[in-house]
Amino acid sequence: MKKFALITTLLLGAAPMVQAQPRHDADHYRDHDQGQRWARHAQLREARQAGWVPLATMDIRRKQTVDFPRDAGRFRALRIQAVAGVGYVDFVTVRYGNGQQQHVDIKRRIGRDEVFDLDTQGRHVEALTLHGRPERRDTRVQIIGMR
Repeated sequence: MKKFALITTLLLGAAPMVQAQPRHDADHYRDHDQGQRWARHAQLREARQAGWVPLATMDIRRKQTVDFPRDAGRFRALRIQAVAGVGYVDFVTVRYGNGQQQHVDIKRRIGRDEVFDLDTQGRHVEALTLHGRPERRDTRVQIIGMR
């Protein structure tokens, strides 16, 4: 009976040590990525409530253009938000529905969750061209419009 009590005590005493081990497996990294995704979804939800509409996601490259659909409508402002990596954005060219273009010098490094806002004065935006260079391979920004 004393052996049984001793074995039970040793097993119960060892159980908390097993649970307290740090996780170094794939589940840990998956959970971390899931947490980041939830945080991004929360940011998008807040942006939508404030009148911001996600339009496109694009990589930062030497020159990258994104065309918006005709039915996208008019926007008071456009926001360029870094969602992955870090890159240098030299300038942006916005092309409007009436053929006019707006050149905006940014000349700054933009990293994850940093933003840059462009005033479009409620005009119909047809396309946006971003000129820059990534500091890493996977450098992406999201274009969000304010109605």
